[in-house]
Amino acid sequence: MRKQVLVIQGADYTHQSLAPYVDVSIICTKAHAETLAAKQYRHIFIVDDLADFDEIEKLNLGDFSFDFVYSFSESYQQLAAKIADTYAIAGFTEDDIRFLNDKHRVRNLLDEVGLSHCKSRSVHSKQQILNLISAFNYPFILKPDHGIGGHGVRKINSLQNLQDLDIEDLSDYVMETFIDGTEYSVETFSNLGQHHVLNVTEKIKDSNMNEVGHIIPARLTADETQRIAAYMTQINDALGIKSGVGHTEIIVTKDDHIELVETHIRMGGGMMGVLMNNVYHCDVVACWGDLIADNKSVSHLPDWNGSYSSIMSVFPTKRGVITRLDVPNDDSFKTIIRKQVGDTVDDIDNQNRILQMMGTDTDPDRLKMNLLHRLKQVIVEIG
Repeated sequence: MRKQVLVIQGADYTHQSLAPYVDVSIICTKAHAETLAAKQYRHIFIVDDLADFDEIEKLNLGDFSFDFVYSFSESYQQLAAKIADTYAIAGFTEDDIRFLNDKHRVRNLLDEVGLSHCKSRSVHSKQQILNLISAFNYPFILKPDHGIGGHGVRKINSLQNLQDLDIEDLSDYVMETFIDGTEYSVETFSNLGQHHVLNVTEKIKDSNMNEVGHIIPARLTADETQRIAAYMTQINDALGIKSGVGHTEIIVTKDDHIELVETHIRMGGGMMGVLMNNVYHCDVVACWGDLIADNKSVSHLPDWNGSYSSIMSVFPTKRGVITRLDVPNDDSFKTIIRKQVGDTVDDIDNQNRILQMMGTDTDPDRLKMNLLHRLKQVIVEIG
């Protein structure tokens, strides 16, 4: 009998990867339901407001035999956990989610077990940051303690940077040592406490630490890949993760020490699932679905097809209304338009992509060079 998995809203293509292995049901709003490929869901539960748990209770979820409840979107993981707790369905608990979303608590735990050597302090004001500068020195990183997807992360290089900081509310931030090294993200899948790495991604960042793109797979030796896989097992064990998919950001320092940046119980964003399918013919959600369908062990990871896949983004440089958007016509790259002329841009960090370009090539340097060349031809004007 097929396993029954309940998911909360989120990206349709993620659930499509899961559906061949388990029966997927979804809770979502009416507007979201209209965008779904309905045939891939066993049940579609529609509510007016996902934040209203009284509505969720009217669905009588206890009458269904769900084996697991999950959200592949950070925005709804707390709701998935509340459903797991309320109806005794396997999944992450509310306490689990609160802990995993608290970067400072996670950092402290990893420090206690010897898996982190990054200095970290919770801060609540610019004055408190100023008081701690002598202990941290420049540069350092400021990030929301409970932030999502890189939103609000800033690299502070000087006192002038701090004085010019464009973040109005610093009441829930973390101040961390800047770790000098190469940053990667790691896609994992786990079941029954066994952890597996499907992909390591090379991240492309700008001078403000905003992620502007990534390329997979990262160019690593077999030994480097094995060391990262062993580190991920240690991290997931320390955090109590038993089953699910994971997206973890790490830095490998110049002396080959691996340091955690942050970890999430979801697949990486930025079209990561599409990139993985381009080079492995599957993604991490499909690997997890195959694993939990029969609670089997992994005997062989998907083979890499020898190609590289990359995506890069264009972000706004100021706030305002987009008055012009010219994109080169090039069939060799897939272009995803996120904003249109007339749209208002309220934020300038990496949550507000104007467009993305994606491509695949057997030569990673050529792929990166060609993508950057095309992006330079994009014209964006904001008034």
